[in-house]
Amino acid sequence: MPAPAGQPDAAPARPEPSRETSDAPGQQTPTAEGPTLRLGDRGQEVSELKHRLRQAGAYDGPMHDRYDRDVERAVAAYQQREGVTGDPSGVYGPATRAALEGETAARG
Repeated sequence: MPAPAGQPDAAPARPEPSRETSDAPGQQTPTAEGPTLRLGDRGQEVSELKHRLRQAGAYDGPMHDRYDRDVERAVAAYQQREGVTGDPSGVYGPATRAALEGETAARG
């Protein structure tokens, strides 16, 4: 139905893209490059992170899919070593992801 005279046509509402929040452990916040990962997260992205940390010489722990304290410490150490300051310490966010992915290869 057209808009009443003198009123512009309303544009159809666009659905909001679904976003997960990172307010609680285990939640992942998507970014343009990939999700921000932190303590409590699980899954393939965490396994990929561990693989890359190992390539960079920052992680030598077990290769499971859990972001545990060992991974948090490895990310924090990597951030400090490489001077990454755009993410909180121990959180694998966009700045840390860009640095680590810039020097390592994905699993193939």
